[in-house]
Amino acid sequence: MKKYDVNKDGKVNKCDSTIVQKYLAYLLDCPALDINKDGQVDYCDYEEWVEKFNRYDLKEDDKINNADVKIIQEAIAKLRRTKSYMDLDGNKKVNMSDVTLLQNVIASKKLDINKDKKITKEDGERLLWIIKKFEKYIKRMDVNKDGEVDMKDVVDIQRHSKK
Repeated sequence: MKKYDVNKDGKVNKCDSTIVQKYLAYLLDCPALDINKDGQVDYCDYEEWVEKFNRYDLKEDDKINNADVKIIQEAIAKLRRTKSYMDLDGNKKVNMSDVTLLQNVIASKKLDINKDKKITKEDGERLLWIIKKFEKYIKRMDVNKDGEVDMKDVVDIQRHSKK
């Protein structure tokens, strides 16, 4: 029940429901959530969001945060030979871009972006484009800047919408 107490007042009641309803109404009018760019926020966008979220929620705790990054960092550490070996994107730096690329390798069954049953350079280029868009989206949706996109952000948006 704790996760449904969106206003953190210790009980789940009509106030929590109202907050969620207002937030959902906001989402339906939010062009940034039209992931497939068809002019409307609908179930197709939701399905794409869930697929992307699950790809990055490696700890499977319904949050995308530093715990997920740590899983990737530990995997990188096991594979480490040299620092240049870890530069997966070839930009001469080991950074979050490399972590993101490795996350997608872990979810490799989803790397065939064009669904031609093979992973090619074309898939990679499209995937990099998607990752850049996703990183910007997460940064923008984390309104309280705690490193996670969760109900706390919904509550913060709701509090500001009342003003």
